Amino acid sequence: MRKFIRTLIIILILASLGSFAYRSSYDNRSASNLSAYCNIDFRSIIDPSTNKISQVTLSLLDFRFSKQPLESFCRIDIDGKEYQLDAFETASQAPTYSLQDFSNVNSFKYTNHLIVDFPPQIQKEIAAAKQIKISFQYKGNPTPIELPLSDVDLTYWKKQLLLL
Repeated sequence: MRKFIRTLIIILILASLGSFAYRSSYDNRSASNLSAYCNIDFRSIIDPSTNKISQVTLSLLDFRFSKQPLESFCRIDIDGKEYQLDAFETASQAPTYSLQDFSNVNSFKYTNHLIVDFPPQIQKEIAAAKQIKISFQYKGNPTPIELPLSDVDLTYWKKQLLLL
């Protein structure tokens, strides 16, 4: 009986350590480009009266175990020229612990959402860019997450800006 209890305790300790290691590695994951790290949505809104772009937004949606929310800004590096963009919307949502949502991407993870608006000058630079990097940061974390756009994403962004 003692052996069983000792074995059970060891298994519980190992499971706890494994869970902690997984959570830590997920929050500190690496990726080769921005869309591999988080969900992104780049959108241009066209004014129907002028048939020109009136607004361009980027939405970042990330899931992580840490409850630290995103800072309310992001940085964009367009071919070596860096700009800081203040968010016009940030949101952080607590994780779901429901068994119905267990297979969902946000089960046990906090959802962080950041939306920024690109001024017209930056829109023109994006349309001509060869490389774009986006960086964002979590509160309390001194190291920002800086990732380039993939070639596919960069092409998509440029197509969104065709009506400049």
